[in-house]
Amino acid sequence: MTDQEAKPSRLARYIDDAKADIARTVESTACQPILFIGSGLSRRYFAGPSWDELLDRLADMCPLIDKEYAYFKQTMRDPTLIGEHFAQRFQDWAWGDGRKSFPPELFDGTAPASAYIKHSIAEMLKSSTPSDLHAVEAHKKEIAALTAIRPHAVITTNFDQFLEVAFPEYQPIVGQQIIRGANLSVGEIFKVHGCVSEPASLVFTKGDYDEFSRRKKYLSAKLLTYFSVKSLPTTTPISRPIPTP
Repeated sequence: MTDQEAKPSRLARYIDDAKADIARTVESTACQPILFIGSGLSRRYFAGPSWDELLDRLADMCPLIDKEYAYFKQTMRDPTLIGEHFAQRFQDWAWGDGRKSFPPELFDGTAPASAYIKHSIAEMLKSSTPSDLHAVEAHKKEIAALTAIRPHAVITTNFDQFLEVAFPEYQPIVGQQIIRGANLSVGEIFKVHGCVSEPASLVFTKGDYDEFSRRKKYLSAKLLTYFSVKSLPTTTPISRPIPTP
């Protein structure tokens, strides 16, 4: 057997072993898992944008961003700094020729400078996120398996509301609400980087990430308290190296 023929077999064994480990853990602890979900889920099920793709779309959207996103990636490199720069350009556009593209309440002098780009991000993602699982054309068996998990909770850095569609009975807890919440219960979606339902909550610019880093120890402490209260497994976490494809 060649190496090329052996690789799928090793991956298949890894998948089977991982499934068995998860099943044993769930059975032995008598509780459902907490899911940690990133942008890969949105990309797979409704072509949601990656970070680079989001910045690329924003560069095309604002006429005051006069170069392609690749230029800014080449010169600035840090996506959060690029987000900060783009936010300034969106603000300038909003207070000029782009004013009709934004709601009136963003022009009363109290909205932060990043409000315009965050509004645009929210509108973009709202328009592309399925409002119903039946609207997702592919991977229907996977989605059915996902929703059947019935996790204790979901933790995500995603801005979009696909998880609210997948788990409609779960309560979204957005950004700072996680820290302020007095009681956490089963059936919640913790949106640690914000949500399009509250555009101001989005963690997008360099300033946003600096503030997030400042308060993340409180966020971590709150989530650890949640894990403790729910008596999650104290056994060694499942950890297997993924075979090289």
